[in-house]
Amino acid sequence: MVPAVHNNVQSGDSTLTSDDLLAWLHPFCGDATLSVRPRIDVLQILESNFSLQDSDVRLLLLYRTQEVRSSSHSHYPPSLTNRLGI
Repeated sequence: MVPAVHNNVQSGDSTLTSDDLLAWLHPFCGDATLSVRPRIDVLQILESNFSLQDSDVRLLLLYRTQEVRSSSHSHYPPSLTNRLGI
């Protein structure tokens, strides 16, 4: 879908734009009930095909940070993470 929109934008057709696609995917990317990895993947695909707005770049950075943080917590025993407050 992203390549089709990208080609559409490149050809000058404005039926469906990158802004439309980003607006459509914002609820998915902002859904905290979903795991972080798929949301990162979506934003990275969009980033590689379109110029993201500053807010989308910050969102991508936040998700990457959350993923690193959550993966680092899996290396510590629960008792230690509770004492550290993480």
